Amino acid sequence: MGEERLEFTRLRLSGFKSFVDPTELYIEPGLTGIVGPNGCGKSNLLEALRWVMGETKPSNMRGSGMDDVIFAGTATRPSRNLAEVSLLIDNSDHKAPAALNDSEQIEISRRIERESGSAYRVNGREARARDVHLLFADLATGAHSPSLVSQGRIGALINAKPRDRAALLEEAAGVSGLHSRRHEAELRLRAAETNLERLQDVMTQIEGQLSALKRQARQAARYRTLSTRLRAAEAMMLHLRWVHAQAALEQSQSGLTAIDLVVTERTRIQAKASTEQATAGARVPPLRQVETERAAAEHRLTVAKESLDAEEERTNRELAQLKGRHGQIDQDEDREKAMLTDASGHIERLTTEQREVSSQEDNHHQVLATEEIRLDEATNNVDKTRNLADAAGEEYTRLSAQKESLTQQSASLDIQLGDLDRRIEGSMDEHATLTASAKDNPEAREAAAATTEARKTTENTQESFEAHTLSASKAKDTEAEARQDFEDARNDLSPLQAEQKALESLIADSDDNGSPILDELKVDPGFETALAAAFGDDLSLSADDEAAAFWRTLDPLSDVPDLPTGTASLADHIAAPKALGRIMGFIGVVDEDAGDALQAALAPGQILVSRDGAAWRWDGKTSRAGAPSAAAVRLEQRNRLDALAGDIEGKQSVVNATEAAWTDANERTSEAVALETQARIDLQDAQDALIDARNKEADIAQLDAKKTSRIQSLDETLTRLRTDRKDVAERKETLAQELADMPVVQDYQDKLDTARTSLHEAQEKLAEARQNRDFLVREAQQRQHRLKTITSELESWIGRQSGADTQIKQLAERKRQTEEELSALESKPAQLKARRESLTEEMDKAAKARQEAAAQLAEADSDLAGFDKALTSAQRSMAEAREERVRAEGLVEQSQERIADLKVRIEEELECNPEDTLEISGHKPDTPLPDLEDVSKRLERLRHERDTMGPVNLRADQEAEEIQTDLTTMTNEKADLQAAIDKLRRAITNLNREGKDRLATAFTEVNEHFTDLFKRLFGGGNAHLELTESDDPLEAGLEIMASPPGKRLQSMSLLSGGEQALTALSLIFAVFMTNPAPICVLDEVDAPLDDANVERFCKLLHEMTEQTGTRFLIVSHHPITMSHLDRLYGVTMGEQGVSQLVSVDLDQAEELIAAE
Repeated sequence: MGEERLEFTRLRLSGFKSFVDPTELYIEPGLTGIVGPNGCGKSNLLEALRWVMGETKPSNMRGSGMDDVIFAGTATRPSRNLAEVSLLIDNSDHKAPAALNDSEQIEISRRIERESGSAYRVNGREARARDVHLLFADLATGAHSPSLVSQGRIGALINAKPRDRAALLEEAAGVSGLHSRRHEAELRLRAAETNLERLQDVMTQIEGQLSALKRQARQAARYRTLSTRLRAAEAMMLHLRWVHAQAALEQSQSGLTAIDLVVTERTRIQAKASTEQATAGARVPPLRQVETERAAAEHRLTVAKESLDAEEERTNRELAQLKGRHGQIDQDEDREKAMLTDASGHIERLTTEQREVSSQEDNHHQVLATEEIRLDEATNNVDKTRNLADAAGEEYTRLSAQKESLTQQSASLDIQLGDLDRRIEGSMDEHATLTASAKDNPEAREAAAATTEARKTTENTQESFEAHTLSASKAKDTEAEARQDFEDARNDLSPLQAEQKALESLIADSDDNGSPILDELKVDPGFETALAAAFGDDLSLSADDEAAAFWRTLDPLSDVPDLPTGTASLADHIAAPKALGRIMGFIGVVDEDAGDALQAALAPGQILVSRDGAAWRWDGKTSRAGAPSAAAVRLEQRNRLDALAGDIEGKQSVVNATEAAWTDANERTSEAVALETQARIDLQDAQDALIDARNKEADIAQLDAKKTSRIQSLDETLTRLRTDRKDVAERKETLAQELADMPVVQDYQDKLDTARTSLHEAQEKLAEARQNRDFLVREAQQRQHRLKTITSELESWIGRQSGADTQIKQLAERKRQTEEELSALESKPAQLKARRESLTEEMDKAAKARQEAAAQLAEADSDLAGFDKALTSAQRSMAEAREERVRAEGLVEQSQERIADLKVRIEEELECNPEDTLEISGHKPDTPLPDLEDVSKRLERLRHERDTMGPVNLRADQEAEEIQTDLTTMTNEKADLQAAIDKLRRAITNLNREGKDRLATAFTEVNEHFTDLFKRLFGGGNAHLELTESDDPLEAGLEIMASPPGKRLQSMSLLSGGEQALTALSLIFAVFMTNPAPICVLDEVDAPLDDANVERFCKLLHEMTEQTGTRFLIVSHHPITMSHLDRLYGVTMGEQGVSQLVSVDLDQAEELIAAE
């Protein structure tokens, strides 16, 4: 693989993050180091390499948006609007893909412009991001390649899930490109299958459209023939209506002249009645005014009486209130007098108490001075005694505390000894238990067996799910075909049902006047027109003898003349009722050419008819074949209806059968889908069970590892606990000796008790003196407070006394006012009674006057009503006459409008003058005009015949040819799509097979290299790789099992940080040895390693460069690593926020030093 690899030679960047100036990093063979202080931009170089190889996530570039890779500016430099990174690849051996193999050097550049996105160029030409990704994937590298080991990548590899870790194996096998191609092929396959389904749906629709267009083309031809006949009939009908409209106009003008005379006479009668009504109406308003005034006067008197009643009620209420107020004033006056007497007594008592308290205050000061002297003497004595007691107490406390501390320390050491003994015993028990359980773990065996069983169950369930999925897909296809058959059958049935419904409706409409005898006839197809020519409108008569005109049933004639030779009887082709028995024997059927020759041989009553509708009667009347009559059309409709019944029955059976087949297929599809859904659920459950079993197995393995680690920890703990117990025992012996050397504490206790007794006696004397002094002070304070209270109460009672005097005077004044108001109101009721009697007399007089005025007004209203009635009658007659005139005028206008409308209609529909319609109709000028009703019926029949055709597409022929061309093209496209789908499926199968083969081979080789590299980096031990989670290499995960020297085989997560880093590097280098990448980036991977491991690590790097030719870019701060590198690039930041790159070739430097 290494011989086919292209080599990366140079990395150019400009405006990328902190590298604002154009910078070039030469990627030479061997080990190239990048060094510099933290934060100077070393990682920006490596991110530039990742970015140009197709990184799309801003978070992987340590930014919130992809525009963050553009230089953002500093305090001295403005920000840039674009950034560009280029990677140069050596293609001197011309081993690049064919599209790029013409150049000896390939330059891949990526340029980003702020807020405009980024674009790729390969050798100056624009390229798709997918093509760039695929190019790097084929080179076993790329933006997410494991060969780019950034900071934290080692930890991510260790903590990764087995399935994610398998990406390393894919890199080793070189199937990353296969994955991309397979994914692209699968997308194309899904797109092609979708396009095929859509094309099939479109072809089905187009085939249906083509069939419909062919039917529409036949309808269009029939439509054109009917339109020609319809135009002639419309011309005849419009001509007849024009003639009738002219006659109707002359008749309506004569009627208008007669009605004008009637209107004139009735206008005179109305004017006379109106004059009499106005005279009578003038007498009514004065009388109504008088009646209104007298009613108002009566109302005013009634209101005055009601007001008088209210005033009397108010006067009685005020009298009651005044009497109650007078009684309340008497009660208030008695209360105020009692309060005045009570205030005088309280004032006298408080004055006496005030004099007594003032005399006690004069003797207080002398007694208080004596007690203050005694208090000072007692205080000094207490201070001296307390000082002596405090000194004795401090000495006693010190000795007691010292003894208590030593005692507590001794007790604490006893507790520590007991605790250490218990911990030693517990650790020994746990050590014995773990040692016993670590030898044999049945749970591990059960977990492994459960995982194997779960894996088998999952595989079986997967097979069942795939089988049910295939069954469901087939069932859906079957259901779709059955549904299409049902819809096709239903589409075939619908036109027949619609035609049947239309014919039944037409026949039902024509049966409104009773059931004609025509409905009782059964006519052979083709003889409908002949029968109609023989009977004409007589077929519309009923066989019911209660009708106005009907066919009566008579006995057959005994002597019926024979029809002319060569004539067939019409009765042979018609099943007729008995009522037509006589006439049927007189009708013969001949060819149209023989009718004229045989007419002379007819006996009386005989008729010859042709199938085209010509008729020759015995008396010489002859009718040529023309348009079928209404009877012939009705007969044809009935025959068509009978034929439709049979066709519909056959089609309906097909519909029922296809519907039943569709229903059955739908049920089978539902069952298959339900089984598929259940199989999917079972598969998910089995997969979940497998994951649970694997997790349990991993948990048990981790628990075993923890037990081993715990046993080692217990050994260390027991050693430490035994040492601690020895130290505690020695300290306890030291404390016991210190307790024995202490002085006796009881002697100091006796001295402290004597001092405390003396202090207690002095404090009692001090308390007594303080109590006496405080008692005198409180008495003085109480006397002062009482004097203030007495003064306040005196002021209050004096105020109450004054207020009572004032209130008594006010109550006397209110009492006088109340008595005056009572005296004024007592005479008012008698005055109100006299006024009420006077109002009653006036009200009686006003009522009598109002009644007289009302009688006069009623008489005048009666006279006016009679004149109103006469006027109304005259107006009604006048209105009737005017309505008659309006109707007559309307008839004239209607006739004129009808003539105008007919003229416009003729000009619009026939595009000619009314005088030319007869010529357009094809009627001969010298023949009488046909009846308008006959023409109308014929026109209606033609219109109905055209309307029953439904919508007609006159471009159906042209559209059918266009669709046929499209259908042919689509058929060819369908074949191309099916061939492309088969090709894509074969390609995906080949890719899967190639990927599995290459992964299996790569796994074996990577595992061998990994085991060898692990032993070399660790100086011993053992390690290997395992495929987990699936037997399919494309879906399996990669688990790392490592056993450093002196340790048991275990998972990577249980190793130390340095061991994990070395193990991960072993795996990465194993991948390189299997499928060397053109470049490997190692960003501070030596940070967790000690000096000895760094030496082994650097030695391995040199071997890797010799064996694989991989070029290494190494970021490191470790001096040992730097000493092993072939060249160094230093990244500095002389200007804040701007990085610069300087280089030193160590080999050349050594040669220069040696030369000096």
